[in-house]
Amino acid sequence: MQPRTVSTLIDCLAIERGWRIKEISYVATNVKRAEGTAIERSVIRASIPLIYAHWEGFIKSAARTYLQHVELQRLRYIDLLPCFTVLGMKSKINQLAESKKARLNIESVEYLFGSLNEIAKLQIESAINTESNLKSHVFENIAISIGIDTAKYE
Repeated sequence: MQPRTVSTLIDCLAIERGWRIKEISYVATNVKRAEGTAIERSVIRASIPLIYAHWEGFIKSAARTYLQHVELQRLRYIDLLPCFTVLGMKSKINQLAESKKARLNIESVEYLFGSLNEIAKLQIESAINTESNLKSHVFENIAISIGIDTAKYE
């Protein structure tokens, strides 16, 4: 399902969230079954990485789905928040930052200015990096990169 509308975006996120909650509930059931037994602590310890994996996986998947939604709106870079423009033009921005050659820098800036009226193409696959450890600063970076204010999560 393509998240073209807000409704389909919400449906995609609900599906992603739903199967994860179901799997976590299976784990919780197993923890309850083990309660008072010799394996209770082991079952609890074993459940922690699975729950964490779902947290990290959901954040990555939800952020990518949201970026797909933004891209499917077919808006121009100039009509998007700067965070989305960065995701679409990151390779040119990196080229500008790394190059010491004036001609290449000028060409990069001309490209950036000239592309503002083009339909945004976001680099979705490489845009979201959980760094294999979704610490609070990594979560904050992901949220900011997709235009979400993190103040209420602090």
